[in-house]
Amino acid sequence: MKSRYLTNFLLLSIVLILSYPGYGISQVDAVSRATKEWQWPPFGYTYQVTVVPGIDGYVIVYDDTFYRGGDLSSEAAGQLKNFGVKTVITIDPDPELEKAVKPAGLKLARFNWKNRGIMPPEDLAQFLKLLKENEAPFYLHSKEENQDAGILAAIYRIHVENWPYEKTIIEYGRVGGSLKDDDRLLRAIMKKEQ
Repeated sequence: MKSRYLTNFLLLSIVLILSYPGYGISQVDAVSRATKEWQWPPFGYTYQVTVVPGIDGYVIVYDDTFYRGGDLSSEAAGQLKNFGVKTVITIDPDPELEKAVKPAGLKLARFNWKNRGIMPPEDLAQFLKLLKENEAPFYLHSKEENQDAGILAAIYRIHVENWPYEKTIIEYGRVGGSLKDDDRLLRAIMKKEQ
């Protein structure tokens, strides 16, 4: 009888700790803290969310070849290498990132997003070219508290994995993106009919 009460007490304690501001996953989005709530993936979606020691915030694992997360330490770069990651793509380059990535033997590729906040066709083509010219699996790095990396992950879903647009934007919204605020960007990455 006592063990049942102890088990219930421990489970309740864990739930309370995880729901307390600053401790639980409900307080940040999967990567950038751009939103304050994160939810489990719905049925039919393949992404997972995990914590990797040395990476700021959570890491989204879209599939075996595409990861997205924040700043990382050299310890975390080594862990990404163990996951099979070959290339780190950054939209927010800084010298500390290069110092972390190089010792792990990972390639650092920079995506020069000229007009953040919009996605002209030439930027979209440049990102797709970057994916073709570098070796997967990829880790998409962003340290900004916005959803620029989420937009690039949506491009990956639509243009590389051939996901339907509707499914992609639902996933985008579930991992912290705003369908309302980012509507213009999301429409710009839609595949054009041939």
